[in-house]
Amino acid sequence: MTGISFRAQLDATEAQNRPHQLMKLMDQRRPFFAAVGEQMVLSAGRKFKAQAAPDGTPWAPLKPATIKARQALQVEDLDPARPGLLAGSLTIRGRQSTCVWRRY
Repeated sequence: MTGISFRAQLDATEAQNRPHQLMKLMDQRRPFFAAVGEQMVLSAGRKFKAQAAPDGTPWAPLKPATIKARQALQVEDLDPARPGLLAGSLTIRGRQSTCVWRRY
């Protein structure tokens, strides 16, 4: 018995254009981008706590050279997710046309 097959072709043009059309309708985009940015910061914070990449794969362990360099700088805690290091320095600034990542 032969299998059943079918061929389909999807046109995603409308789905891709719709968000751009909606953005054109917004007079004040800054609150939207600020909200998007806030979610990005929260998501990044969760990934730091989980020590995982955006796709969920765990971070690689620190290499011996990295540990040695941090020890030379007298970094007591080698945990990259510790608040106050990179995890606590990510911020977003919502602008009229975009979100801007900042690291302080």
